[in-house]
Amino acid sequence: MLLSNLAKSDSFARLLTIKRPTVRTLSSSATNAFDQLLDLFNKGVGGSYNPKSKFEYLPYLFADLAKFPSISTHLISTPDPNNPPLLATFTPHTSPPTLPLPLRLGSTSVIRNALLSIPSPLDNIPSLIPHLISPLLLPLIGSDPALSESESDLLPPELQLLGTEHKQETDLQVLNNIVESLFLICARGGEGAKKSVRDMGAYPVVREVHVGIEDEGIRESVERVVQLLMGDEVEKPDDEMVADNGKGGRASGGNEQEDDEDERIVEIF
Repeated sequence: MLLSNLAKSDSFARLLTIKRPTVRTLSSSATNAFDQLLDLFNKGVGGSYNPKSKFEYLPYLFADLAKFPSISTHLISTPDPNNPPLLATFTPHTSPPTLPLPLRLGSTSVIRNALLSIPSPLDNIPSLIPHLISPLLLPLIGSDPALSESESDLLPPELQLLGTEHKQETDLQVLNNIVESLFLICARGGEGAKKSVRDMGAYPVVREVHVGIEDEGIRESVERVVQLLMGDEVEKPDDEMVADNGKGGRASGGNEQEDDEDERIVEIF
């Protein structure tokens, strides 16, 4: 927690440029302070570095560091083309709810913050989708999701037959981190990213979160995702499907144009 507090200082971004001698118990490819801490987390959280410590609070450090564009750019990079981006380090710790809360909350915060602070150009975001979407959707799915067969078929294979023992994430802050991460992928990744996320079955999953979670903050976050994913799929000429400027008012006529189409909210639920 001390490191996390120190990371709120801009100077802590220097961890990425501070060269360090290799450590026998860490990867030989980790030659700067940041990568050594990341490798320490990977080994420590599994108990292979120090069985007496799970390092479950270390993601809070990376969540604070991910606000720096240099760090977020490093996290989405793929030093080895045969391996996933460094950001995927945190995806195994987003679910299930039986994992320690600091580990789940910290890991989802890293993903969210990194996606938010990636500087332009944003060409790398679509390449993150195969590594992020399935782990992000998994905690959102309940033990008995009300999905049709065709909707279930859209999901990645590993999410289609979870069984009743699988539990949905219960912590609202973790849920919000996940939904906001989906929003950032869609909003910052362009049309290609939106289509990829939609094709992986994200819409019916977040729709069920909207149905089952009564928290208004979560619902608002879900609505933003749905608007990006499905707004183009709804036929706008139907006046009853259009709310004026998000305030619930009906459009007065099919031929009238709004001053700002971006402000038009389509009712999809």
